[in-house]
Amino acid sequence: MNFQKIDASLSAALHGKHFTDEPDFIVFIQTTKPLDDEQREELEKLGVMDIPVKSDIFSAQISARAVAEISEKPWVRFISLSEHLRLLD
Repeated sequence: MNFQKIDASLSAALHGKHFTDEPDFIVFIQTTKPLDDEQREELEKLGVMDIPVKSDIFSAQISARAVAEISEKPWVRFISLSEHLRLLD
């Protein structure tokens, strides 16, 4: 796993987690450029669905194992954990 590509909150959430194929994390994935067909296929095999065609940032619900594998891809820039929004008073 390339921890330089993972934000602190995702790193903390992964700490002590078993690397299963359960899609436990909702994340944002930022790539160096929009993905080509081969890169899209690689991510789809890891459980990433509905990848936008012309975007270099998108969300996904993926497993801890997928986070580890995706972080090693040279064309992935950053992976961050989606935060729950709170209503303002």
